Amino acid sequence: FGMVVLDAGEGKAITCGTAAGMKAFVRLLALPEGQFVFTHQPLDASQSRLESMALGHALFEATRQIDEIARLKPSLPEPWMEVRKARLVWPQSVTERFDREPALFELARLLDSTRTLGALLDASPLPDADLLAALDELRREGLVEVAGGTSSGRVAVLDASLARALNERIADQGGGRVVVVVDRD
Repeated sequence: FGMVVLDAGEGKAITCGTAAGMKAFVRLLALPEGQFVFTHQPLDASQSRLESMALGHALFEATRQIDEIARLKPSLPEPWMEVRKARLVWPQSVTERFDREPALFELARLLDSTRTLGALLDASPLPDADLLAALDELRREGLVEVAGGTSSGRVAVLDASLARALNERIADQGGGRVVVVVDRD
């Protein structure tokens, strides 16, 4: 799933899923659990040419980003939920900030098509914390909506009998399976 190559106390070749570098380091440190394997071997030529990351600074920055993501998490949709622009044209008060706030510009670009929150984060080299903060702001302003949910990211929950009836009807028509999300609140 992920890898951190250490060379003389500095991080190199850091990956986590499709992410690399600091973005991958933050994602790895944010994992609530996992198994770690330590091996000792010489760096291959491709790894030795990669940019090094001082671990002290990287740990400090990763902690800052993880704290920011944790602060935003209650108001964000789940990674598997689709997000999209709520309007085709955003107000000038937002678009004039694109030069100063790269995360806003990046979201405008990425939201030209509907995609899951996880895919949106994977598609950008910008830090997840920056993208999520900008997304939260745009959602609160009504410029981004969650597909299949509300602007708060909540999904409407079907009554259990209605969900069974829907599953049976789809099965009778030879359709695929239905995933029912249960809100535990």
